[in-house]
Amino acid sequence: MRVLRIAALVAACSAMVVAAVKDPDTKEPFVEELVVKPLDDGKVLLHFEFAVHEAVAMHNESLHSYHFLPRQIGEIAWRYGLSELRLAFTQGSWRESRWGYAPTASHGAGAEILARIQGSAGVAAHRWTGLTNALSGVFCASLNFVGEENTDVPRMSFASESSSSSSSNSSTLRRGYLPRENVCTENLTPWIKQLPCQSK
Repeated sequence: MRVLRIAALVAACSAMVVAAVKDPDTKEPFVEELVVKPLDDGKVLLHFEFAVHEAVAMHNESLHSYHFLPRQIGEIAWRYGLSELRLAFTQGSWRESRWGYAPTASHGAGAEILARIQGSAGVAAHRWTGLTNALSGVFCASLNFVGEENTDVPRMSFASESSSSSSSNSSTLRRGYLPRENVCTENLTPWIKQLPCQSK
């Protein structure tokens, strides 16, 4: 069983999706968080996080339950054998020398995709192409242009919060970047539709 968790960082207009092994301590299926931090130059940092904790049967599509989990995201996770998926759209940068340490995790400008894909390196490479094309369609972004020239395949990485020792040994971590991807309402509107409450 796997869980998909959706989160967004919209201080720099960022969105992230995480597929993770279900945390047994999770009590609520849907959690929202908002952090507001005024900055000294009159700007405001807004950090929105929306997390969905819902089990997804990765081996049998007919067992899927889409109560809180968006069906599109659950189907993508199942189809491409994902144990983890993070997608971030970011605009701007955090000026640590001026504002201090960032109160939330940050990403580079543009679009970033991180996925832990089950299967051999060859299978993962094929699934990566399908994944970027699927996410491009869902989020109205040019993520399908993430190719081998702007994709990293680290040989070693820290274990993610979603990985168990058995799942990380049979999976491949891939990270793709599109530093010139612009963030606009065309990206955020489809993302908002993935939330259980939509824009209400």
